[in-house]
Amino acid sequence: MEWLWIAVAIAALVIELTTKRLVAVWVALSALIVNLVDGIFNVGLLWQGAIFIGMSVLLILVTYPLTKKLLRKENDKNSEKCEENQKSE
Repeated sequence: MEWLWIAVAIAALVIELTTKRLVAVWVALSALIVNLVDGIFNVGLLWQGAIFIGMSVLLILVTYPLTKKLLRKENDKNSEKCEENQKSE
């Protein structure tokens, strides 16, 4: 089943590149973790799905507030630069 999780990781990364919201990257990481766990422990598909969902939810819940704060700071910096450029014109 390793091809399944690699495909899920690639699809999530493609989605992340188009959205840039830093959510799908955690789904991709979860898929790679499941692939690693399956390679080491040879767990069944049901367990793989449970690990994938659990890791995805955990990573998103833990990191999303931080990434939201970082994205807000970046947007504030961009807004300030736009205002400065408009004033100079």
